[in-house]
Amino acid sequence: SLTNSTGATFTFSGTGAVSYECSLDGGAYGTCTSPKAYTGLSEGAHTFDVRAIDGASNVDPTPATYGWTIDTSPPVWSPIPSNQIVQVGTIFSYDVNATDALTITYSINDTTNFAINSASRLINNATVLSIGSYGLNITASDAVGNSVSKVISITVQAEPTYSVSGYVFDNFNAGLSDVNVQKSTHSAITSGTGYYLISGLVNGSYNFSYSKDGFNTDYSMITIDGSDVANANMTILDTTPPGQVTGLVNDTPTQTTVNLSWTPTVNANQYQIFRNSSLTGTTQNTYWNE
Repeated sequence: SLTNSTGATFTFSGTGAVSYECSLDGGAYGTCTSPKAYTGLSEGAHTFDVRAIDGASNVDPTPATYGWTIDTSPPVWSPIPSNQIVQVGTIFSYDVNATDALTITYSINDTTNFAINSASRLINNATVLSIGSYGLNITASDAVGNSVSKVISITVQAEPTYSVSGYVFDNFNAGLSDVNVQKSTHSAITSGTGYYLISGLVNGSYNFSYSKDGFNTDYSMITIDGSDVANANMTILDTTPPGQVTGLVNDTPTQTTVNLSWTPTVNANQYQIFRNSSLTGTTQNTYWNE
């Protein structure tokens, strides 16, 4: 038989016997009585023999024999379990392994949050793991009760986030300010140079819209895969004509000069001046002198 105990106790009896002699591991017989106990035995195979002696000093020619093996060696991790990190919302899966001459079974202390398949040695989460740290004591035991344990920490982290940045340009390839760049709750307004930055984005694809009054709204599909996305540039076109000029005043002191002024028009970048239906010139001002 197999045991992890380094002690053994034997009881015996015999018909007509007045005394007994015992032998351990093939050693010399010595007088003994029942029960006979041994302690501090070494690991490995052992035999115990006992023979009866009657009143005429006749010795039993066929001693009773018992053999057994002591195994005090625990399983050995291969490799030693180590701390693990997992992202929140993902499945935790971790394989452990130990070696031993005997069959090994595996167990864990936290069966609320985790489960282990002793046959496959695979540990999985048994419930949705929240952000934080979990301590897990993993034990490998052999058939006679020798065991080895290792406590590991399983850290559940928030999913990493990344950013998207770039410039928005107008018809003339100039940086366009006050453009609303948006996808759901993620948004930014471009600066005076047309620059925008949106952070806090997890991996995935986002269809961003680029909109500004007086300009066509355009869209761009941007995919984030483990890193920031820079130079996500966009050009949106102004195809909406400005409103009609109002408040035109002709302040002409002489027959040879023309002084015109008018009220600024919303969404107008420049004004064209015509004389007799012919283009005279353009200006970004709200006046014209000639």
